[in-house]
Amino acid sequence: MKAILFFLLVLPQLIFAQNRGLWKEGSPNTRASVRWQDVKLNRKELNSEALSVILSDIKKNGRAKFSIPYPSGGEMTFDVRPSNLLSKAVQEKNPDIQTFKGYSKNGELARINLTSAGLHAIVFSKDDTIYLDPVSYGMICM
Repeated sequence: MKAILFFLLVLPQLIFAQNRGLWKEGSPNTRASVRWQDVKLNRKELNSEALSVILSDIKKNGRAKFSIPYPSGGEMTFDVRPSNLLSKAVQEKNPDIQTFKGYSKNGELARINLTSAGLHAIVFSKDDTIYLDPVSYGMICM
């Protein structure tokens, strides 16, 4: 009975989080520092519920689809898997750091890390390098 009740309470939240998408429009009031004023920015806010679903999928299946917004608009989708980028000593000192590696169907490479400071990513493509960094908690600025 408890398992059924838990399933009925959690399932709608997971479905709702998946339907909302991983990213939503960020606040236009957030200003980038002066040193970034000439860089193309695309402010997005990270949906933490959708991120939790993706992280659960990775834990369960060893991989998941993860979208990253382009600076010019639109999104690219990556097949993301855990990546043991950190040494065992660093991982033991910082168990909250999670690292991932992903590839798009176009051959782009994404390196993603999730820490208590937020989500950071870098995307390498044949034409460009894209950085995702939090402006504030829950806000991503590219």
